[in-house]
Amino acid sequence: MKVVFLIQTIVYSKELHDLKSKNAFASSSKLKSLNPFVDDNGLLRVGGRLITFELEYGEKHPIILPPNYFVTKLVVKYEHDKLLHSGPQATLFSLRTRYWIPRGRT
Repeated sequence: MKVVFLIQTIVYSKELHDLKSKNAFASSSKLKSLNPFVDDNGLLRVGGRLITFELEYGEKHPIILPPNYFVTKLVVKYEHDKLLHSGPQATLFSLRTRYWIPRGRT
């Protein structure tokens, strides 16, 4: 999780700063619609509407991974291989139980 923390700190520094200082998100932020929050470990997670469902914490609030980043591509490749090279729908569904990748379908 340290790697994810470092990547989020680099890629989403403005959003993390806004959340920690309780400022409003810039309208240009790609994460605004996800209603993100920072968890107890300092990781950026998706907030939102799944809060009422009986799911595990990681499924309700997946960790946000930036698209087009080397570590994100490794995570996707690992999941794809683990699912025996299933299609993009199955891979994305499986990934979303732990991670949220903006524009993940692309």
